[in-house]
Amino acid sequence: MTQPAVARLESGEHNPAFPMLLRISEALRVELAVDISPTGQEPQLIGKRAQRNALEFFENNGCTVVVAAA
Repeated sequence: MTQPAVARLESGEHNPAFPMLLRISEALRVELAVDISPTGQEPQLIGKRAQRNALEFFENNGCTVVVAAA
């Protein structure tokens, strides 16, 4: 991966596709989890600790999305 590509990811100006997220998680040797649940329902796949340190957490269109690295 080139330095400009890393800079775009770090700045948040680019949303990476899932294949890129997989490459990053493999390179960093971290587990990447995405949990989508109906709004008001607690996400089940990602633990409380990971939720507190979530990379992304938002509610939209009747669902809650949590993205976390464990």
